[in-house]
Amino acid sequence: MKYISIVFIICSSLLIAGERTGTKYFFNAGLNYNMHTTDIKGFSGTENCCDGFTGGNFLDPTFGFGMELAIGNLLFDMPSSYVLQLNYNGLSSEYTEERFRGYIINEFDKQPVMVEHQLNPTIKLFSISNSVYTELLSGFSVGLGADIGLVMTSDYTQNELALSPNNFTFSNGSREINTGKGKINEMNSLLLSVFAGIRYDIFNFDDWTIRPEAKFNYFPGSVLDGKDLFVSQLSGSLSFVYNITTPEPKAPAPPPQPEPKEIEIVEEPITPAPPYINVNLRLIDYNGLEVTDGSTISVPLTIYETKQEYALKPVVFFDSADYNYKKYNIESFTNSDFDVQTEMINSIARKMKEDKTLTLTLSTYDLGDEPKNMPEERLYNIQQRLKDEGVDLSRVKTKIVKIDREYKYSELKEEYRKVEFALSDNSELIKSIYEINSRIDFNNMTFTPKTTINSSKDEYYQEMNLYINDDVKNTENQDFSFTIDKNYTTHFEKNETLKVEYIASADVAGIYSSDNVSFNLKPTIKNVNQTINTVSNGSKVTEQHILAYTEFDKSSLESIDSDVLKLVKQAIEQNRRVTIYASTDDLGNEEYNRALAERRAKAVINLIGKESKNLNVVYPKEYLFSNEHPYGRMLNRAIVVRIDK
Repeated sequence: MKYISIVFIICSSLLIAGERTGTKYFFNAGLNYNMHTTDIKGFSGTENCCDGFTGGNFLDPTFGFGMELAIGNLLFDMPSSYVLQLNYNGLSSEYTEERFRGYIINEFDKQPVMVEHQLNPTIKLFSISNSVYTELLSGFSVGLGADIGLVMTSDYTQNELALSPNNFTFSNGSREINTGKGKINEMNSLLLSVFAGIRYDIFNFDDWTIRPEAKFNYFPGSVLDGKDLFVSQLSGSLSFVYNITTPEPKAPAPPPQPEPKEIEIVEEPITPAPPYINVNLRLIDYNGLEVTDGSTISVPLTIYETKQEYALKPVVFFDSADYNYKKYNIESFTNSDFDVQTEMINSIARKMKEDKTLTLTLSTYDLGDEPKNMPEERLYNIQQRLKDEGVDLSRVKTKIVKIDREYKYSELKEEYRKVEFALSDNSELIKSIYEINSRIDFNNMTFTPKTTINSSKDEYYQEMNLYINDDVKNTENQDFSFTIDKNYTTHFEKNETLKVEYIASADVAGIYSSDNVSFNLKPTIKNVNQTINTVSNGSKVTEQHILAYTEFDKSSLESIDSDVLKLVKQAIEQNRRVTIYASTDDLGNEEYNRALAERRAKAVINLIGKESKNLNVVYPKEYLFSNEHPYGRMLNRAIVVRIDK
């Protein structure tokens, strides 16, 4: 009783103080999830059998009431409060262990006897806890505290229950023996624990708050004297909190007023006027015109585009066992992620949409080493791609050719994993433009600030700052000119507007003045210069074309581009240098490939019809295209010509 009396005295004092300090008081109820760990065989000298228990878990109710007192900002300068709480706390559990008891011997067999040992401690505490909670977020708090509990109830029950076989009974004729109950004499009368908790004020109305809470409670050491029984708890509860509002203090009575006295007039001393300073800024652009604050200035751009127009064979290659065509980036065509095979399909689609009389035959090959439906799938995918580009599929026919033969090189077999496009106008080549490079150019723009500072003092501090896109680019203690040059090319290539701001400021004796001019630089396309089929090698500029194609191990020319042939003949007549790149793929040995390249070069000279000192043949040591895939090998067998500008 003395513990309860002390608690009530403390609580009464806090309630009285609450009228002035804003104490809250609350009632809560919830459940404890008790977790026992032990190695005992029983309590008070009565043991179930030979083996000990390891522990158990149990849900037990808890309830209590308490008070909360605001104590100001503590942890990380966050509001904190002290909480005093009285609890009726359940610490009970249930221990069960299955054991083998022996055998029932029958005439022809034996049956194992399984039993369950049960030990159920019932422990109830009356405890007082002290804790400090800190509010991390609005309504959400975390806290730490300690709890001291007086054991009010410490009883137990025990028994041994037969589980199997179903017809087994003990010597007493029952399926249950070793029953018992009593007090836990080893129980410590006072139990100390520490805990951590979280809580959240989910609902407020009038002076009331509803608050769910969760705590983890740990009892250091054994709760028994001389035996090991360790306990911890997870608790969840709901609190109903009443907030004591502080009454408005009464206004104090006004003090007595003294007799009015005659006011003595004192003349104020004359103080000098404070210094003044004023900053005025003008910004002059590269044309000598003043820049208006908030204006937008156009930046004229010249775009230089280098394009290639190649006549390509209408074919699309596939990888083995793949029904989607391969996407190739041909380095000599483009530096971007351009796909030459997709462009071929798109070019044929454009040509068919321009000429409604054209029909198309798609041919592929069945090599017998792929899934049975692979050729049909490849043709179907190409048809769907053409359909997506607006081609009427009633104008498209398909054909599958079976091939059963041996190949000198496996690469040659891979080159038959393709779909060929045959237009009804017998076009052997499809021309399309592939962009290689694009760059912009613009004139440098220099801006000159002119700052005027008027001040009552001869000496003052001044500072000038340049900001571009809100980043400081330069700071000096006097005016400075600045230039928008090629360093900003990337911004203009992305069509991004530059925000420019120049700020002039000055101060004297703590008096500050500033002026600024802010404007935008917006890129605008003025000219577009295009060059087609141009290759630059230092100061030398040439036009590059594909004149004709050859097949593997052949020197005869096929799919000749008549437009390119005309350009070559015209260049020779104009005494311009023409270079023939006679090349092969990388199949076969070097000597044979050189001889094959020479035969191909001779066929080109015969096609042109005459030799000339301006006609030069090159057998490149480095391949113009990659030999890692069929498309590159096809282009390396082609005849590439370069014509000097």
